[in-house]
Amino acid sequence: MFTGKSIRMALGIIAFAMAASRAPQLCAQAAEGATNARNSQSASGTFQWRTPAQLKRLFPLPKEHGTLILDSRGVEFVTESGRRQKWTAVDLQTFTLEPHKLVLHTYSNRGLGRLGKDAKEFSLTEPMPPSVAVWLAGYFGRPSRNKVPDADALVIAGIPADHLNVSVHHRAAFGGSNGVLRFRQGGIDYVTNTPGDRRSWRWEDIQTLSQPNPYRLYVFGYQDTFTFDVKEPIDRALFDHATAAISACAERQSSRAARLESPKM
Repeated sequence: MFTGKSIRMALGIIAFAMAASRAPQLCAQAAEGATNARNSQSASGTFQWRTPAQLKRLFPLPKEHGTLILDSRGVEFVTESGRRQKWTAVDLQTFTLEPHKLVLHTYSNRGLGRLGKDAKEFSLTEPMPPSVAVWLAGYFGRPSRNKVPDADALVIAGIPADHLNVSVHHRAAFGGSNGVLRFRQGGIDYVTNTPGDRRSWRWEDIQTLSQPNPYRLYVFGYQDTFTFDVKEPIDRALFDHATAAISACAERQSSRAARLESPKM
């Protein structure tokens, strides 16, 4: 005779199996979306976003004024004097993006005896639109810190819309913030009114999700880790769907890396 506990376990297994079966397709859709973003209008060469910007330099040098340009060939900064600096996807380890700030983390040494790698920090006169932030993340492909969530991102099919937004508190050393975790087709967004605390993770940006109890959630990203106090339990099917999508994307990346390995001689 079936007990209530055994029935719940069976339903949980079925929900996870369904999420796992959909996850590879979801990861493929997300990857396709990133590819489309990367190739968006590139054939005609018409995609371009630009804004006046200032490049931060070593003290006591003042910021260098110019124009920051994003297009299908990468990121370029043109100074007012006409000097050009350009970075493609292979030039960068990662990037950090806020509406009015972009930091490009390069592979170059800092120079002048300073430790670490060089980073180019730009103050943007015009805020970067979420759609351009999505394009930038797709163009570079590698995990990044994107603090510009896209409110128009596609939702996850098959899960009730009212289950996709979860009220949370982000724990931090100085009080943290209150906001909403928004689960979408290509990943998870943390939306809050606290400046600098927003995040937009693609599935590829997340190493794992952990929920030790119904009211705590850890998002272990490749670039940062967020601890959330969950104000209302997360739908189990949604959590299983998200973890399965993360695993599917990780397997996709691993298989791609294996195919790129040099042949044995």
